[in-house]
Amino acid sequence: MSRKTVMMMADPFIASVSALLAILFSIGIPSVRIVYVILFLRAAGSVFHAPAMQAAMPMLVPESELTKTGGWSQFIQSGSLMMGPVLGTMLMTAFSIPVVMLVDVAGAVIASAGGRVRVCRDKKVLEQALPCATSGHTITQ
Repeated sequence: MSRKTVMMMADPFIASVSALLAILFSIGIPSVRIVYVILFLRAAGSVFHAPAMQAAMPMLVPESELTKTGGWSQFIQSGSLMMGPVLGTMLMTAFSIPVVMLVDVAGAVIASAGGRVRVCRDKKVLEQALPCATSGHTITQ
């Protein structure tokens, strides 16, 4: 199974599990056991998604830009780990739990839609389509 397929299957899985939790909260069945099971399922989806995404970077980025891309990726991930709880707290004070869970579902749906991008592995085609990306030059040059 390809990395792209793993990511495209994990995101909708995470979204559907989050939607299920939002529905359960909205109809008033939020037992602690169910919440733990759903959190376990979400974590299981993330276990597959995160490594597949990191391993897919070399397919998406020219080799000369891998270090810079890895740095930016880690910067964004660290920023989300720091800002996630802050934004979650702000949303929880303004909205109910089902609404906050639907924000999470929307994020996973957007991520799933982004996975529909085709990845080109043929270097000749890449050089013709994106000469600046494969030659090491920037667009401004």
